Amino acid sequence: SIQSEKTGLGTITLYSKSDKQEEKSIFSSFNDFESNHDSWQQGSNSTFSKSGKYSDKLDSNRIYSSTFRKKCRELASTKSFVVKVKAEVFLEEGSSPLLIFEVRRNDNVIDWEAFDVRKFVSKSKSWEKIIFIRVNNNEFRPNDVIGIYFWNQTTQKICFIDNFSIDIYKNGI
Repeated sequence: SIQSEKTGLGTITLYSKSDKQEEKSIFSSFNDFESNHDSWQQGSNSTFSKSGKYSDKLDSNRIYSSTFRKKCRELASTKSFVVKVKAEVFLEEGSSPLLIFEVRRNDNVIDWEAFDVRKFVSKSKSWEKIIFIRVNNNEFRPNDVIGIYFWNQTTQKICFIDNFSIDIYKNGI
């Protein structure tokens, strides 16, 4: 089977030798910023949005987006898993937000990776869907906390986040 998804600058195509359906995620969370959601810290702060009434606005007053946080034991039953993050972003010219994946153990960061969102957005001042996939092969402890959020490094420029979703799959790679 063949499956394609548009990522902003191109298309990701996944190929499979079998006809089996796509594996369902073992954990899923979605934040549309319309109300409070479990596992998400902070809420909406803007009435400019891709869908609904609200989005998350990052500027000089707030450089970090709403943050997804969950203990590892609540997310994945395996040591190896894949995290798929989707969001819709609206970037002002010159903004350079990062999507951050981190793991904390007793408030100490033990794993941290940043993805440059700008590289996956074809034009400014337009809502664009972005997708990031991170394969994790690290062994985390049950009480380690995964955090996923956006960080607006250029505080004088605004970016908006909407329809922020996290899906976690068993790593079959």
